[in-house]
Amino acid sequence: GLLMVTSGIWNIGTYLTVPFWGLYVLHLGGTPIDIALIASVSAVISLVPYLLGGYLSDIIGRKKMVYILQFMIAANSLFYVFAPSWEWLLLARSVEAVLGGLRNPAFSALLADSTTVGNRARSFALWNAVPISFGLLSPYAAGLLMDRFGVVLAQRWAYSALVMLIVTSGIIRDRYLEETLRVSQAPRLRPSEVVAGTLRDLRETIGEMPRQLWALVALG
Repeated sequence: GLLMVTSGIWNIGTYLTVPFWGLYVLHLGGTPIDIALIASVSAVISLVPYLLGGYLSDIIGRKKMVYILQFMIAANSLFYVFAPSWEWLLLARSVEAVLGGLRNPAFSALLADSTTVGNRARSFALWNAVPISFGLLSPYAAGLLMDRFGVVLAQRWAYSALVMLIVTSGIIRDRYLEETLRVSQAPRLRPSEVVAGTLRDLRETIGEMPRQLWALVALG
């Protein structure tokens, strides 16, 4: 319940900004190609942090990883508020990809650890519905602000609100969430072993993919 509510608080700010991300890039001097570049770079950058994030969450603990990195994401979001040009958005999104890649495995593990076998499916169904509902009116509110004050100023205000909401959510999680992992039970693996094992499993999975699936990938 607490994870859903705090994620909902975060989503209020998220949906003030995400639908208008492309417009913000364009109004700060970017082009459609720059929008694609930012998306591609951030996706590539997040790959290795995802691998390390799972390892660190098993060593440091889920809760600590979640709230510390959440505050770091909030601080990084200030780049969106004050960005003078689209290149600063590229920098901010790249840093966010690293922080999110480190944080997301811990958050997923915390969510899974907070459920039981009997209610896991229902919990994940609620997780996919409830937090989103918090931000249903956010795009409309942001649209009204942009119509009146312009895209850039309205989005700077929206990202300012996002920062405050992320911090609020983080404070609640820091105070009330309970750690679900006993650090003494964590596996003692080196990061290189974790990365090597993950890459090995990925290579085996790709090798077992049928030719028909590769054909669909090529066509899609």
